[in-house]
Amino acid sequence: MILRRWYRDFLDQLAHLLHSGIPIREALDMLARDARGARGRFATRCRDRVVQGETLAEAFAGSPEPSPEDVALVDAGERSGQLDRVLVMMVQRIERTRTLVLDLLPRITYPLFLFAAASILLPLPLVVLGRVATYFAIQLCTFGPAVAVAFVALRFDALFPPGTPLRDSIERTAARTRWVGTILVDRACGKVFWLLGAMIQAGIPLSESLGMASRATSVRNVQKAFAAVEPRIREGKNFVEALRADPMFAAHADWIAQMNVGEHSGTLDDSCQKLGERLERTAMARLGRGLAVLPYIMIPMVGAAVLYAGLRVILQVYGGAL
Repeated sequence: MILRRWYRDFLDQLAHLLHSGIPIREALDMLARDARGARGRFATRCRDRVVQGETLAEAFAGSPEPSPEDVALVDAGERSGQLDRVLVMMVQRIERTRTLVLDLLPRITYPLFLFAAASILLPLPLVVLGRVATYFAIQLCTFGPAVAVAFVALRFDALFPPGTPLRDSIERTAARTRWVGTILVDRACGKVFWLLGAMIQAGIPLSESLGMASRATSVRNVQKAFAAVEPRIREGKNFVEALRADPMFAAHADWIAQMNVGEHSGTLDDSCQKLGERLERTAMARLGRGLAVLPYIMIPMVGAAVLYAGLRVILQVYGGAL
């Protein structure tokens, strides 16, 4: 959703209308009448569902645009009576995520440019040697997988819906891969911690917030770890003790320490949000470093393919001459 400016604007305008005292149905009707394009269609769809008796969270859940965490936040806002405040937090989160992505792009643009230039220019001698088909075969083998990966990344949720067996298998496999798994878990935990802090700030009890926040991520091992904290709290443990009882959280002493400070100082919501933001920044930085290094690994592979094809041509020429 970070690339869809209209969604951010919709949330921002709805927050302002609700803060002004306008009822939700009337606010949605105003947005549906005034907006065009995707924002207008989304506002109309939400208005129609709310008029039929659904909550705004249910209307969001019935639309493809909002993420599970957005649905959970809207639900928390409606339950606590602070929907306008929650919508503002959602807008701020979208802006923060957009900033992280925009900060990532300059780190990977130059290496990707080098990779594209090398992939196009290094095999050019094959064209001179009359191996045009080989040249285009190298281009296909080089750019084909890159385009396929980009397409899958952009359409991942549509191609592999959360909760399906194939999605679960992909995530389990990715979680076992050291670099990818670390990014996946850090980003998922960051999302849940931030969401947990936002819900606590909105007035939702901790035990109830844990269940709602854990369902916002599709990474099953993270979801199960957070969901298992709730029954421990109901048994009488405090939040830090409940976290420490799980191996995934116990392995991160800095997480436990930050939650301990927040719980004892009465600022658990702020501690959760700050930890969530830090984990998401860390995950994006690690992703950026990996993507920046990848072209330098691929360029020698392209060069080796060109060298191999060139040697075959030379051997054929000299072999024929002999």
